[in-house]
Amino acid sequence: MHELRHVYQDIAVNDIEQLTIDKRPTNIQIELWRENQNYYFEPSIDELKYYIQSTEHDTRKYSYDKMCELEEHFRTGDEFDKEDYENFVISQYENEQRIVDSAVNNYGLGFEKKIAREIALESNKIALQRENIAAESAISTQEKNEVTNQKGYPLEQSQKTQPSKQTPPQIIDKEFAPKKDYSPNRDFRDR
Repeated sequence: MHELRHVYQDIAVNDIEQLTIDKRPTNIQIELWRENQNYYFEPSIDELKYYIQSTEHDTRKYSYDKMCELEEHFRTGDEFDKEDYENFVISQYENEQRIVDSAVNNYGLGFEKKIAREIALESNKIALQRENIAAESAISTQEKNEVTNQKGYPLEQSQKTQPSKQTPPQIIDKEFAPKKDYSPNRDFRDR
């Protein structure tokens, strides 16, 4: 159920039209999931942030709610093992309580907002790092293009330092041709 909920979240974020109107989450929830998908915390990096982040919190809540619904549905059946179900519920509760206790110990009361703020700050830091990497990549590509000719061969040092003299493109349609010569090679005395 947990992983199926992640599939639902992914569809809501990336292809909302697949969901009927009555099955769609709120726009706010979609934006939270979208941001969380962009800046996801693995449990190996930060277990607390992993459990608190919006996608994981939602999947645990959804799974728990569905298990409760199933328990009600199967309670009357012969194969329902009440003890197994109660053990499952207790383990889920204990796990959630462990997470909350850890959050209170590390962040104090109101930990949700504090952790959300930290996640947002780290997300912004990651976004800036990605932008810097993209900018550096663009700069290195531009520098590479500046030192190669159109065929990709390196330019000679003398070619790099000399300004290029480009002639303007020929205008085929005479009707839209400019009345004056704006080429860089024109004689300025002809005004």
